[in-house]
Amino acid sequence: VHSKCKVTAGHCLRSNGGLMFGDFYQFNEILDLLMEQPQLCQAMAENGRRYVQTEYNWNTVLDRFESAMKKFGFL
Repeated sequence: VHSKCKVTAGHCLRSNGGLMFGDFYQFNEILDLLMEQPQLCQAMAENGRRYVQTEYNWNTVLDRFESAMKKFGFL
């Protein structure tokens, strides 16, 4: 993801499921790295999958939503 996007960069850091680039040259280097190291791709894919399953499953999302509603006095 582009390093200037705080949202996607944050997800990459928290999940350990992606890499960040700041310009074309870094992007190109990342592509080369990923093509040369398929085990790295697999590890990041597993990390990303686990992150999404943990952080964005239905119960977790509902709990966060309910917590926010309570915090702001809607419940």
